[in-house]
This record gives sequence, structure tokens and C-alpha cells, in this order.
Amino acid sequence: MNCVLISGMLETEKDPEALDSKVATLGHPGDERGIPPILRYLNHSEKDMRFTVSCSLGCFPNDPQSIDGLMKLT
Repeated sequence: MNCVLISGMLETEKDPEALDSKVATLGHPGDERGIPPILRYLNHSEKDMRFTVSCSLGCFPNDPQSIDGLMKLT
């Protein structure tokens, strides 16, 4: 799936499991346009979502935004 499409779907998603799944999916295509939408969930109240954010950001080990986000999660 296209990261732009998934990012748009995040705007209206209410189901916590579906939201988690979409954030996880953004890390897999390797498209750096997915990083900003992932970062929106960096401070999410649910620890499972923060774990998903860390896994998704880990798919971009050379991107400064991703590294910064991972550092904030540690």
C-alpha cells in the first residue's frame, strides 16, 4: 500500500488495533514519507502504540527524523 494513502487513513481511524496496524505498515515500504505520520504517535498514551512507533521508525535507521524519534522513546 502507498504510504500517502495509509497516512490519509490515519486521519479518520478510531479503532485502536487498526490504527496500530496502519502505523506499523508505514515502516515497511521503506518510503521516508511515512516518517512524519509515524512521529505523530511518538507520545501516544498506549505503550503498545509507542512500541509500534519504535518498530516502524527502526525501518529507517539512516534518517535523522527517525533517529531523533527513537532517541526520544529511549
